[in-house]
Order: sequence, then structure tokens, then C-alpha cells
Amino acid sequence: MATPKQSYENQQLAIVPRVRNSGMVSSNQSPIMDDKEEEMSRSALAMFRAKEEEIERKKMEVRGKVHAYLDRVEEETKRLAEIREELEGLTDPLRKEVGIVRKKIDSVNKELKPLGQTCQRKEREYKEALDAFNEKNKEKAQLVTKLMEFKDGVAVEEIVQGLEKMVSGIDQVKSFEWGKDIESHEMLRQGFTHAFLMRFNGKEDFNAFQTHQDHIEFAKIFSPAVENIVVLDFPSNPVKAPAPA
Repeated sequence: MATPKQSYENQQLAIVPRVRNSGMVSSNQSPIMDDKEEEMSRSALAMFRAKEEEIERKKMEVRGKVHAYLDRVEEETKRLAEIREELEGLTDPLRKEVGIVRKKIDSVNKELKPLGQTCQRKEREYKEALDAFNEKNKEKAQLVTKLMEFKDGVAVEEIVQGLEKMVSGIDQVKSFEWGKDIESHEMLRQGFTHAFLMRFNGKEDFNAFQTHQDHIEFAKIFSPAVENIVVLDFPSNPVKAPAPA
């Protein structure tokens, strides 16, 4: 009897290429040395690699559960085949025993039904997530990271709230994140305290954002509050598919 277990192919992980800074802007400081550019690139990529590792971990957990389900289905199917063989060898005087065996078969079938449905659902969810990732991966995203040092006396929280409000109203910005307390000692020595990350679907969306009227108006408030800034913008190269929830 054929078993319902289906094989899963392991995805080959590509090597994340070294990201080149397509643009770097610095004000009120001397030109940055080549070794500092590499350090800042590592800091900007640290967040992405952490997320990729979390996605990979969840994917492996789901895959392990699915394989465990399939192993159990295979075992139960073997049990069912053995029971059927026993049933075929029974004769009419053993009808009572036949009834007991049939009840066992019904019990096994009841256990297998929800188990098989769960396996099929997990397989479908994984395929949908992989298809969505592959479709999204056809377009390279444009990532922009800004490291900032604000002037003394500036209400940083108000500036950040204004920035969040501004990007939420511009469709070209696909995602926006920010953080403070930068752990890089090199960045802290230069006075940088905040990091901002924006994601665009491509260079065209990024250029549209730069010339958007809301961005231009906000820059009039934002720029005077900044003491020092470094901007890194580069196309991303995603290499890992997300795991199903």
C-alpha cells in the first residue's frame, strides 16, 4: 500500500553578497576611511541577519514537525496493512474476531484523518509562503540606513514621531524601523546615537520619496536638528525564504 508521506527538498542557501554602499553622506565631519565604511556596513546588516536567522529557525521547526507527522502516518499505514492481512486470513467461524479487527481499523482511520489533514495544511502553508517569497524576490528592494547624532537640546522623541507620521503617509516607503543605543563603539565615538532604516521596492520609489512634498517639508524641520549624519543606501539581495507561521 502506498504511503502518504511526501519528500521535501532542502533549499540551498545562497551566500549573502557583500553590500556596497551606493551612497554615503556625511556632514560636519572629515571623510570616512575605507575601514570605517566596512564597519558601518556590518552594523547596518546586523539587523537583517538576525531576522534571517529567526526566519530560518522557525522554518526548521515547522519542517521538523511536518516530518514527524509524516513518520507517524507511515507507521499507522503499516499497522493498517498488517491488520488488513490478518483480516483476509480469517474465516467465517471467526466473525467475532473479525468485528474486533474492523473496529481497530476504524479507530486507526479516525486517527489518521485529522493527522493527514494537518500535514496537508502545513505543506500548503509552506508552499504559499515560498511562492510569495519567490515572487517578492523578483524585485530588488532599495534599503536606506541613516546613522544620526542630534544636536543638544533637541526634542528627539518629537522629531522621531514626526518622521513616523511622515513616512506613514508616503506609499513608496514599504517599511520603516528605527532604534537607539547603538552598540558599535566606533559609531558611539563619532557621536551617533540613533539609526533609521527604510525599505523601498526599488530605486525609483526611493527617488520618488526624496522628491515627495511631505519629505521636503519635513526636511526643513529635521535638518536643523541634526548634528551629524551618515546615509547608506543599497539594493538588497534576499536569500532566505520565510517559514510558514
